[in-house]
Amino acid sequence: MGKWAVLIISAAAYILLLNNPVMIINTGTIGMSGTAQIFIPVVGALFWKRSNGRAAACGILAGILVLSLAFAYSSFSISYCAVIALAVNTLVFSGGSLAFPANQKTREKIVLYRDRYEKDL
Repeated sequence: MGKWAVLIISAAAYILLLNNPVMIINTGTIGMSGTAQIFIPVVGALFWKRSNGRAAACGILAGILVLSLAFAYSSFSISYCAVIALAVNTLVFSGGSLAFPANQKTREKIVLYRDRYEKDL
């Protein structure tokens, strides 16, 4: 399913870009801004003991939703929309990490992977 989704979305993006080639810059910036939403939960998982999967999912979804709405309905440039979305992601992730209980087994795995990575450096 994932491979087909990537293929269909890529084809749709290509068709849209053929109609308006200048749109490629905005499309790339929007894509990178959406992908950047993963940064907050990754840093939280590596350095904050209270982080958890539910908070990460809620933060990413909130960030992408704010990014989409801000870009569609505001006059801000995509860069400002991305910063606002990252701020919302951070707030939702932080609040969710405090509200939801952390999974101890997952936390131990993350610490183990982090320690192995640091030893390899």
